[in-house]
Amino acid sequence: LQGKRGLLEMAMYSLREGNDDSLDKALDELRSGNVDAVLHTSSLSARLMVRTYRDRFGPDAAWTALNAAIGPPTRDTLISLGLPVHVMPDHATFPDLVRAAAERLRQSN
Repeated sequence: LQGKRGLLEMAMYSLREGNDDSLDKALDELRSGNVDAVLHTSSLSARLMVRTYRDRFGPDAAWTALNAAIGPPTRDTLISLGLPVHVMPDHATFPDLVRAAAERLRQSN
């Protein structure tokens, strides 16, 4: 980048694992087939979830729940992690992600 102004890089937020067992409980439910859909809202959270899942259940562990990605970057991350992406809304908003996942689930039942 050239010009008179410098480039400032800063983290707008950081994602970290919680200090309770809620993620472990959710992953156990996912593993047992009690989850219909996983709504992935960012590449960062998708990587954290998949890494934690595979650390718990093995590197080749997979789930049967529908994977919904909020947009192309998250979709590409999931694909790079070896997961299928079943749903991606036309607009990258959480309400559109929920609607798209719900519609896909309705169609599959």
